[in-house]
Amino acid sequence: MDDNFNNQKSREMNTTIKLAMTGFDNLKVAMQLTGQIFKRVEAYKVKDNTMILYWSDKGKNVQKLPYPMTPDQAAQFVWGWLENTPPDYSEPDTDGSTGEAWELYARSWGVLDDEQYAYIKVRPIWFIYGK
Repeated sequence: MDDNFNNQKSREMNTTIKLAMTGFDNLKVAMQLTGQIFKRVEAYKVKDNTMILYWSDKGKNVQKLPYPMTPDQAAQFVWGWLENTPPDYSEPDTDGSTGEAWELYARSWGVLDDEQYAYIKVRPIWFIYGK
């Protein structure tokens, strides 16, 4: 591909990120990837044990953040919430082991059908490890 395509068209593409991981360092990297979609997080809300982040404070029933956050700053904010929010379903009964983790979903076209400003969802999940 030529450089013109990389510089011009990549901004118009539909970017989707979906990860299930553990730990703050991985969350920070995931949030840095979302920075390729929008550079700032301006608002949030928690619905159904899921934190939803917005690139504008014009979303429905959102809480405006005290200042627009970079992906790194938003990672700290989300991590604090995750540390205090367990998964909202029972720990799986498995032959392996489990641990608390998180799932992140981000999409440039929005993560909620009825809200165009919502672009990241994060929720606590159970991670299943092998034996």
